[in-house]
Amino acid sequence: MQVNRRLTILLLFTILLLSCYEKKEGCLDVLAANFNLEADVDCCQDPGTCCCEYPKLSFSIKHQFGSENLSRGRLYTTDLGQPYYIDTIRFFISNVRLLDGNEYAVSDTIIIKSSNGEEVARPDDVAIVSSTSFSIELGDFVRPGIYSNLSFVVGITEPERTASYDQFESPHPLAENQTRLKDSISKSLLLYDVGLIPDTLDGAVSHFQLPASFTVLINLPVEIIKEPGKSITIPLGIDYQKWLETLDLDNGDPDLQNQKILQGIGQSFSIL
Repeated sequence: MQVNRRLTILLLFTILLLSCYEKKEGCLDVLAANFNLEADVDCCQDPGTCCCEYPKLSFSIKHQFGSENLSRGRLYTTDLGQPYYIDTIRFFISNVRLLDGNEYAVSDTIIIKSSNGEEVARPDDVAIVSSTSFSIELGDFVRPGIYSNLSFVVGITEPERTASYDQFESPHPLAENQTRLKDSISKSLLLYDVGLIPDTLDGAVSHFQLPASFTVLINLPVEIIKEPGKSITIPLGIDYQKWLETLDLDNGDPDLQNQKILQGIGQSFSIL
């Protein structure tokens, strides 16, 4: 009887202890940046209030001119000895992929209605790079792995390129109110906008612009070990001397100058 009594007291004590234990809510996704091993209740049972935060894929950008940092106030010269200042350089990037034999994009997606009316789910990784910006967050990247190559497009591909701008909400780079990379008259998208000041006395800015129908594919070797829950920041160098060194600023043919810029873009990127 004494043993049964002790067992009964122990059982009641255990039940009382368990009833007083407050279950801890947290993120139980092992791929999340805030995965909580001690949590008892998944905070994402209701997707609208999910507390999980996911690792990011970002670029840290070093803007260069040859071996030196790019400077807006510095006088540069072309191979022909023509002086100029750089006012601004902007361009689109998209289709960012890490490769280990297969290609992997950010997990953020956007539904795009193409020009033929078809709705397509696409990785949401379009960004505008500016010579005055030094970091770009491209989106969530959750897949662990060992990656040996980075690829991206300078420019925009389909269906984003010809999609209606009104389907993108500000501040998306393709939104209707985005004017930094649109033709001022036709409102069509541009691959890049290169603003130079050739006449160093007058100070007037000359713009070299190329329609977004042109693209340049960039492939770079990388050594990236992506651990679960960890973000990736890729140090990217851009050498604008490659873009501008062969220009002839006295030649009034914009198509020829844009061709020279386009040829230099593919050689200008590096992993630092």
